[in-house]
Amino acid sequence: MLMLTVLVGALALVLGGCSSPEKALRARAVDFYNFLRGTRPDDSYLNYLSPARKAEIAKNLGAEQLKLLASTIGGRGRAQRDPINAGRVKVQMAGNFGISWVEARQDEPLVQSSPVKWVLDGGTWYLFQGSEAEVKQFGEYPRELLQRQKRAGAAPKAPSQPIEEPAPEEPPPAPRG
Repeated sequence: MLMLTVLVGALALVLGGCSSPEKALRARAVDFYNFLRGTRPDDSYLNYLSPARKAEIAKNLGAEQLKLLASTIGGRGRAQRDPINAGRVKVQMAGNFGISWVEARQDEPLVQSSPVKWVLDGGTWYLFQGSEAEVKQFGEYPRELLQRQKRAGAAPKAPSQPIEEPAPEEPPPAPRG
């Protein structure tokens, strides 16, 4: 009986220590957004591409070109900014697919992010770019997930054109005399 109690307790500790897929997606998205902001200089864009997508790009471009491409993407060389905290990153999931976005804040350069699509593969969340190889391996990205994100209250997008201020009234011409 004691052995069964110890076994059940150990199992509870192991399962309790596991992160939920939603928490894992949020943590991965936070890392990605911070990589883009330049607060993760040792990270690489390749770390966020699914194995299917990396293989497809390497096949089309070659492995060396893939590494070169990845070295030009992301936050390297950008001015350091404060990292984004997990509380500002919103996520939603449907099966092995997820979506994330950063909650808007007016007091910083990254006011709002566009939704980022994710796919879970082998216990790790990767960017889902909808490539032929990804669709073949994982299936089509669920449209309802994008719709749910819109209903979840993501900040409205900024207007595509600046708001025009009314021109100041010109003073009447001075009388000639």
